[in-house]
Amino acid sequence: MPGHAHDRLMRPANLFPRRSMRVELPDAIVELVRAKVGISILTRWAVAQDIADGRLVGLPITDRGVTIAWSAVVRDADGAGSTAHRLAATLARWARDDAGGSAAE
Repeated sequence: MPGHAHDRLMRPANLFPRRSMRVELPDAIVELVRAKVGISILTRWAVAQDIADGRLVGLPITDRGVTIAWSAVVRDADGAGSTAHRLAATLARWARDDAGGSAAE
């Protein structure tokens, strides 16, 4: 099934599950994993409380994590000094300067 984890991790490793399902809601994914229906690849921040409480176990899948190229999307009509552009610039600085780039997890 196409998606970020499949395209970046599974396909290059020639791993193809016999069955898969697309579930969009992280809470639903967590419940399916907790019910032993399967496994998932999720960003650590989305399941940090479940890991801290012992409901899930987080296992690293790469040595350095998986980076994601994020983009801010603004309207053509928004000028360079607009609130949208200032917010996008602030977010870009935060992601770049965040402790070791952990904002990309």
